[in-house]
Amino acid sequence: MSRWRINFILIVLFSLGLVITTRLFYIQIIEGEKNRALAQGIYVTEKQVIGERGKVFLRNGETLAVNIDWPIVFVTPIEIN
Repeated sequence: MSRWRINFILIVLFSLGLVITTRLFYIQIIEGEKNRALAQGIYVTEKQVIGERGKVFLRNGETLAVNIDWPIVFVTPIEIN
């Protein structure tokens, strides 16, 4: 390849890297607080759904699956002292 092609490719790659770096700086530093607040708003959501599911039957009427109540333990590692 000729020297001007190599220089052109290097300039294009450098320019793309500069554009990406500038955009990352803008997103992280300039809009960082706003994005952090938006993320915090959607981070914690709770919805309790209590529903009784029915039995599942085979075609001939035999029971294939039934619901059985079991105790459930849920732990969030951050909340443990």
